[in-house]
Amino acid sequence: MSKLEKKLKLAHKNMIDRCYNDKNASFKHYGGRGITVCEKWLDKETGRYEFIGWALDNGFEMDRSLDRIETDGNYSPDNCKWSTISEQLNNQRRNHRILFNGRTQTLTQWANELGIKPSTLHRRIVKYKMELEKALTPVIRQWKHGTRQGYEFHKCKCNECKEANNKRHRDRRAAIKRLNSEDK
Repeated sequence: MSKLEKKLKLAHKNMIDRCYNDKNASFKHYGGRGITVCEKWLDKETGRYEFIGWALDNGFEMDRSLDRIETDGNYSPDNCKWSTISEQLNNQRRNHRILFNGRTQTLTQWANELGIKPSTLHRRIVKYKMELEKALTPVIRQWKHGTRQGYEFHKCKCNECKEANNKRHRDRRAAIKRLNSEDK
């Protein structure tokens, strides 16, 4: 049996187990909430083969796992897809979804788009109670040549930035040397 066949058989078995085996650790999130598997995939004789055929025709890859499109919907060909881990993490019931400028994304997706940490965006919205427009607007910081920010963060290699960086390091080494000589 190939790795592909093993993975698909296991995905089929686990899907059924989550929905119908009340001893399964995840049952409360699936079968316990009324999530079921369609008759076509549940059939004892042909279900596994129907599922494997659907999987191969619908984007199965070894690095992806079975995901329901609508998290409150059942397992069926029209409500399932193969997703990466990050796609699955963004398709969970507990996610904070934000509608802004006609687009709905999770807090993490908005943060990634803005180039900030999700915790920063969460703080802006929850702790500081910023309006969405302000919270979801990237902060554009101006920087100047001859500064640490210019050299280290913006990777500017002009002479002014290089010299300022070298001076900062010389001053720092001199301060450390001074401190060490005072300790003796």
